[in-house]
Amino acid sequence: MKLVGKKLTLGLGCAVAALTFTACGGGVPDCDDSDVQDAVKKIYTERWLENNFYGAVANDDHKEASNFSKKAQELVMKELNLTMNNFATNRVDEKRNRVTCQAKIAGDMKSDKIIEMLDLFNRAAAARSLNDGEVLTDGKFEDYIKSMGGQSAYDKRLEKMADDYDKEFSDTQHNLEYTARRTDDGKLVVEVESGLPGRH
Repeated sequence: MKLVGKKLTLGLGCAVAALTFTACGGGVPDCDDSDVQDAVKKIYTERWLENNFYGAVANDDHKEASNFSKKAQELVMKELNLTMNNFATNRVDEKRNRVTCQAKIAGDMKSDKIIEMLDLFNRAAAARSLNDGEVLTDGKFEDYIKSMGGQSAYDKRLEKMADDYDKEFSDTQHNLEYTARRTDDGKLVVEVESGLPGRH
């Protein structure tokens, strides 16, 4: 699978994604608590990666490809800047220490970081054509690029995709519905119920 042709999709998904972690405090969390926002952003970023690069972020048996995929994922987790606003509390359940929330989420990532991410995912795709244990050298990656029309065509594709991502990020805000609850042992459980990126 060639990743350079993959277009960004930030549609709405319907699956629930959850994250549990230990956080300070007790009682019902607020929709805009920083711990809650961090959990929602992490869930959103992971789903975005899965839906845009599902072939590259799946558990990859190929060690060399997996290394490039992991580097790309780490880059996205670090560089994708998500912001949340327009928080609304839909329901508070004091008995369960649970709040049901709504908010808008938008993202931004610098163009050079998007190109770096795309290049890493392309290196992962190129590495999959190698025998396991074989290393993707610069020469082998150049051969892969030649098979896609050469360096100039490759660079243009990356720049075009980076522009598409940048435009999509700046033009799009998504409505999220999520819940946050605190367990008896102090863990914060956050579930995003709707608004996650969907695969199209």
